[in-house]
Amino acid sequence: MENALGEYQTNDFTFAPSGAYGQANGQTVFTHGVEAGIMRNESHDLQTATQELVQSFSQSNPRMRPTSRGDRASVGGRNGLRTRMTNQNEATGRPENLALYTTILNDGTLFYLIGVAPDNEYGNYDSVFDRVAGSVQFAR
Repeated sequence: MENALGEYQTNDFTFAPSGAYGQANGQTVFTHGVEAGIMRNESHDLQTATQELVQSFSQSNPRMRPTSRGDRASVGGRNGLRTRMTNQNEATGRPENLALYTTILNDGTLFYLIGVAPDNEYGNYDSVFDRVAGSVQFAR
């Protein structure tokens, strides 16, 4: 399935305001918003699974770079990681910042949530992305 961050097998959805998403170079892209999804995890620990996801994103988006290795975070009340990344948005050509949140679900699947905002506006969104990640609820 193709998604906003490139081509790889996931199940995901994106929340973005009107005017903040569209098509660029055959891909759906967004300038502001949150994408959440799940990705198969080959029985790796959270750190390794997160690194593999970051590598997958970087392969699809050559300008995307992690700027942290993953700080502890709460994702829906579960232990998780928050990895900060930078990118150049394909639609606008401008720099953007991303906050990637990951956690392992009970079945071993990797859940991820990515908050995206332009570099010059990111400070307005950073705490919002933390609140969104913390407010996710998983079915039991």
